[in-house]
Amino acid sequence: MTHHVFVLSGGSVMGAFQVGELVRLTSLLPENDAVSGLFGVSVGSLNSAFLADSIGKAGASTPTIRDLNTASFALEKFWIQQEATEARPGSNSLD
Repeated sequence: MTHHVFVLSGGSVMGAFQVGELVRLTSLLPENDAVSGLFGVSVGSLNSAFLADSIGKAGASTPTIRDLNTASFALEKFWIQQEATEARPGSNSLD
């Protein structure tokens, strides 16, 4: 089994961009390969924490690319909701 480690960079709005890249990348990798680590800086650390939490809640003892792909779609949904919230006039995403 091949093991993959993912390192997500910082960069503010790049956080939403990372999600699209993760969804695409995880769809290209063999789904039974193992995910050995998720690391990040700044917004990348927020995304990594979200992904790790989602995989953990799913109960995966040895996370796979399939688990990461599922978590990536959940993270994508989160970012879309954030964008929709910020786009509404008078909205404050910190409320």
